[in-house]
Amino acid sequence: GTLDEIFHVLAAATIGYHTKRVVLYNVNGFWNSLCATLDDMLQAGFVRGEFEKYIAVANNLKELEDLIK
Repeated sequence: GTLDEIFHVLAAATIGYHTKRVVLYNVNGFWNSLCATLDDMLQAGFVRGEFEKYIAVANNLKELEDLIK
C-alpha cells in the first residue's frame, strides 16, 4: 500500500541506498495528519531529524512542479 511504499523509500534513503526523495502532493490537506505525526515523532526523539531532507510536501500544483523539476 501507499504508506508501505512511502516508508520503504524513506528508509532506503536514510541508509544511503539511494538519493531519491518522497514528494507528497497534499491535495485538500490529505497528508496533514501524517506530517503532524512525523513532526511529533521527531520532537519525541523517535526518528532522526534528517528524515526531513528525504520528504517534501507540495500543497498546490505550483509547489509540486517546483519540487519535481
